[in-house]
Amino acid sequence: MGKDLPSDEEYLALLYESTKDDSYITSMRTACQEAFEVNEQFGILVSAGVYEPTQLSEYSTLSRETFSLDLAFRGRFIRTLQDMAFNVLGDDRRRVEGIPVGLLPTGELNACAIATPRGGAVILLDHGVIAQLAYLCRTALAFITWRSDQPFCRDSSQSAYAEALLGLARFTMTGDFIELTRHKQTLRFPSINDYDDTTTTFCVLMELFILLHEYGHVVRGHLSPGRVRPAFGGRFPGVEEYTKLHMEEFEADEYAVSQLLRAGEAAQVKLAGYVPAT
Repeated sequence: MGKDLPSDEEYLALLYESTKDDSYITSMRTACQEAFEVNEQFGILVSAGVYEPTQLSEYSTLSRETFSLDLAFRGRFIRTLQDMAFNVLGDDRRRVEGIPVGLLPTGELNACAIATPRGGAVILLDHGVIAQLAYLCRTALAFITWRSDQPFCRDSSQSAYAEALLGLARFTMTGDFIELTRHKQTLRFPSINDYDDTTTTFCVLMELFILLHEYGHVVRGHLSPGRVRPAFGGRFPGVEEYTKLHMEEFEADEYAVSQLLRAGEAAQVKLAGYVPAT
């Protein structure tokens, strides 16, 4: 009977088709269509040394993926992030490289592990978090350093940055783009260049940490068939995610951090060919 069940790869594709939210996609496109002009942004990145002038087509492809859930679901970003994680994991790579990974608006703050019909797992990174990491990084850095002698940014008040952080979290949980637009002024950061190494480095490390955290649950044996709950807030009957104990979350955090530190190049990690939108 097991042979009639979809493979984990097939189940991930089925999840996408059955759970993708067309209203979310429409709102995202509406909210982001004026976010930046491709040629203008490309010029900024060329000036910063991130791209060569001959790579406009490559950048345009990545830009379309950033603002399209259809393209981002299992696109270049996911593949590159997996490759980065595999390079960090060493011998543990064999235990996780067969687990499919996708990008969807899950309503989870970071990511989740979905139980598959065959008793395996697929990992879903949350689109709301990944798409807004540049905002999150800049807002968090501005809030944390606001009272220091060398603040990251003081374009807005510290309380405004705090409210914007809460708005970003609410957007991740609800997919409601109003949570972003009401903090539009705070999220502009006019005194900071459209591209800066600090934001990009933090974004890449956060993205890699999120995936390594989920891999940590796998490696540490936290995904138990007896511990599941309805995924996506119960909106899709039969779709279940693995639940983890509070201590297991700390263990997965420790695993992700230890892998980055063991690699010895955490501060140098770059997601080749991928720059988060700002």
